[in-house]
Amino acid sequence: DLVTAFDRVTDAKRRIKVAKNGLLPGLDVSLDYNPTSDPGDTTPGINWDRRRWSSSVDLDLPLDRKAERNVYRASFVGLERARRAEELVRDRARLEIYEAWRALDQEKVSFRIAEDGVALANRRLEEQLLLAELGRGEARDLVDAQEDLVDAQNLRTGALIDHTLARLRLWRDMGILYI
Repeated sequence: DLVTAFDRVTDAKRRIKVAKNGLLPGLDVSLDYNPTSDPGDTTPGINWDRRRWSSSVDLDLPLDRKAERNVYRASFVGLERARRAEELVRDRARLEIYEAWRALDQEKVSFRIAEDGVALANRRLEEQLLLAELGRGEARDLVDAQEDLVDAQNLRTGALIDHTLARLRLWRDMGILYI
């Protein structure tokens, strides 16, 4: 998209040059050479001794070029429009990259929190297992600790997936993800 917007600006600059050329005076010169045959000659062929020359000069002075002038002015308007469009595309691309970068950072923090949750659930399960060995723990607390560990692991897996997707979106927005 950025390259297309840049090409549109380049095309608008070319249109200005073409419109400027339309304001210049024009000079057309033409020469014509025609060999002719005799009117009473019955032999096929061309008599190169008989010939007809003609020439013309056409000068087009830029006296009344209102339409060309309007095209020239419109080409400047088109250039400014293309420049604004290019700037808008560039700003949108920059904004998409910033948003993707922020999302990647947020997902990284979420993953770290999920890692801490798994570590905490592991410690709680170990504590409940030790209490069960000593005969002080309850079965319900042990089952809750196991469920909490599974939930924490699921959250960590989801956070890892979200982080990976955020990274891929960033690569896509930066234009470095090729499929």
